[in-house]
Amino acid sequence: MEETGNIASLAGHVAVVTGAGRGIGAAISAKLASLGAAVALCGRTQKPLESTANAISKSGGRADVLQCDVTDLRSVEAVAAHVDRTLGRLDILVNNAGVGGFGGPLHQLPPESWDQVLNTNLRGVYYCIRAFAPIMIRAATATGVCRGCANAPRSLAGSWSSGADPAVEPKFN
Repeated sequence: MEETGNIASLAGHVAVVTGAGRGIGAAISAKLASLGAAVALCGRTQKPLESTANAISKSGGRADVLQCDVTDLRSVEAVAAHVDRTLGRLDILVNNAGVGGFGGPLHQLPPESWDQVLNTNLRGVYYCIRAFAPIMIRAATATGVCRGCANAPRSLAGSWSSGADPAVEPKFN
């Protein structure tokens, strides 16, 4: 990775961002694209993903829209296969998709709602790591970011960082 001034260039790098249609995911996607990465925007809802992609394109960046439900392993595997086939590598995985906002005390949360939280915020991260890690390992420059994970998996020889700790910054090797 090249450095221009104090900012690292991500030219030639490929990133996947889950939950990329709005909020933090859209902002992370825009920043990665502004640094030169090609960004695969993943999320359940097409329209917000397209909005993020349009904003990135207008700024001169590259973004591909890939509809994906992180709670569905087959959906995640299909996106991983698409990224591998069309972009040929993956350097950065940002596990940003998540649900929350219980709207009340946890002890009053219906079990179905808790299942949705676990399936998205925990199982979705696992599914993404499971599907994308082999591609990232081949790239040999892999970096993962798990936003909101208290104990982000360290499955790629310490290359994962947890966005839950503000002192931990994502590494761009």
